[in-house]
Amino acid sequence: MVAEIRPGYGTERAAMEAVASKPGIGTAETVRQWVRRDQIDPSTCHSARLRPPSVRSNSLAHRTRSVTRAVRVHMTLASA
Repeated sequence: MVAEIRPGYGTERAAMEAVASKPGIGTAETVRQWVRRDQIDPSTCHSARLRPPSVRSNSLAHRTRSVTRAVRVHMTLASA
């Protein structure tokens, strides 16, 4: 995102601050760390915000199934 909007700002830091000001992103320092990590090796960046939506939704689906299973077990034990 920083690379996409960078041409519209005087400095890279200004672009990072603009990205950080968006809801749910965090601080300019967090954005700077993401950018630096991505510059070193894009495959090492593990932030949930940077993962493809399919990976995030698969993870969420897995957690939902786990919680559903736990609730069923609890309800079964509670009714016994």
